[in-house]
Amino acid sequence: MYKIRKNGCCIGFMRSTFAAAIIGIMAACPALAIDDTAAYKVAADDVVNVNVARHPEFSGEFYVPADGNVSLPAAGQVAMSGKTLMQIAENISEKLRTRLRKPEVTVSLRTPSRRQVYVLGAVTKPGAYDMKQDWRCAEAIAAAGGVLDSAQPVECKASLRKSLTGQTLTIDLPALLRGDSSANPIVENGDIISIDAPEMMSVYVSGKVKNPGLYKIRKDNGTVLEALALAGGEQDNSATDRIAITHTSGATDICNLTQSIKSGMPLSIPKLQPMDVILVPEETARIAVMGYVNAPGFVPFNSAQKTTLIDALSTAKGADTRANIGSIALIRTENGQQKRVIYNLNNYFKSDDASQNPELKAGDVVYVPQANKSNLYEILGSAAALALAINPFLRR
Repeated sequence: MYKIRKNGCCIGFMRSTFAAAIIGIMAACPALAIDDTAAYKVAADDVVNVNVARHPEFSGEFYVPADGNVSLPAAGQVAMSGKTLMQIAENISEKLRTRLRKPEVTVSLRTPSRRQVYVLGAVTKPGAYDMKQDWRCAEAIAAAGGVLDSAQPVECKASLRKSLTGQTLTIDLPALLRGDSSANPIVENGDIISIDAPEMMSVYVSGKVKNPGLYKIRKDNGTVLEALALAGGEQDNSATDRIAITHTSGATDICNLTQSIKSGMPLSIPKLQPMDVILVPEETARIAVMGYVNAPGFVPFNSAQKTTLIDALSTAKGADTRANIGSIALIRTENGQQKRVIYNLNNYFKSDDASQNPELKAGDVVYVPQANKSNLYEILGSAAALALAINPFLRR
C-alpha cells in the first residue's frame, strides 16, 4: 500500500517506516509505479489506512465517499478527495494536535478505486476509459479514438460535466484539438465528456459537377449550394438555373441557384431530405453572334455568369474590319414575340455608357452589320429574319 507519514520522530524510525511503506506499496499496488506515490491524489471509492502511532483507537481503514470527506476518530471530518497522501497526513496531524502532543500519522492507500472518465458522442469508440493521473480532456478523447472524421469540430458542441460538483463546462473543441492548453481542462474520476455533432444525412450529387458522388451534409440546415461545394462545384457548362432535386418519394423539385450565385443572397429553395438525388443538367442554351465578326456562330451561354454584348463579341473573336459596331442589332424572343433593339458600342467605348452594353439572355441573336449599311430598318429586318431561321437551334 502507499504510505505517507507525518510525525516528529527520530530519523532512524522514519527510515525504517519508509522502507516498510515501500514494501507495502509494491505488494498491494504493483500496477502503480513507486514514483507516482507523491503525486497520487485520493478520489471517491478509495480505501485509505490511517495509522496514528501508539493510538490504535484513532487508527483504521476508511472508505472515501462520493463527497470526499471522511469522519475520523478524534480528528473529525477530513477532506480527502483530490488531496495527496502527504497532504491528508498533514491535515490529520494538525487536527490531532488539540489532543496529542506530537501526533505521528501514517496514511496509506489500501485499495485504489477504479478511476474512469466517460467520453460520449461523436468519437470513434464512445465509452468509459480508465484514466491516468492528471489526464486532461485531450487524452481522454484520444483514448476514445478521437473525433469522428465525419464530424466537423467547429460545428460540434463539446462539454465536460464534473462528477463532484455537477457543474458543466463548455469546451472549445477546435482550440483543444489545436493544442490550446486553456481549452483542455483536467478530468477527474467520473467526469463525462460529451461531443455532440449535428445529425448528418446523405445526398447524391450528379450531372455537371466536378466530383459526382454521395456526400454527407447537415440534416437540419444542409443546402443545395453546400452539396454542390462538396462535389467540387459546378462545371462551366452547367445549368444552375434548373437543378433537379428528386426525393425518395419520387417527387422532383426544380431549384434555380443562378440568382443566388450572382447576388450572393440566400434563396428560398426546397429543403433537402435524406437520400435526395441532386442533378445539375448541362447548359445547352446558346447565343448566336452573326454578321461581320471574325468567328460567327453559336456562343455557349452560362446562366450562372453574366454575359454582356461585348463578352459575346469577344467569344466570336471580335468584329472584323468591315463591321459597323455603332448599329449592332439584338433580337430577343420572349413569349413568342420578337423584341428588336439597336446598340451603339462606339458610345460605350467613348463615354462608358453601360446602357449600350446590355446583359444577354439565352436565345438572344446578335447581328453585326456591314459598315456601309446605316439603314436601321434594313439592319433590323436582316437580323429578325436571321433570328427566325436559327432560333430553333438556340433552345435548350
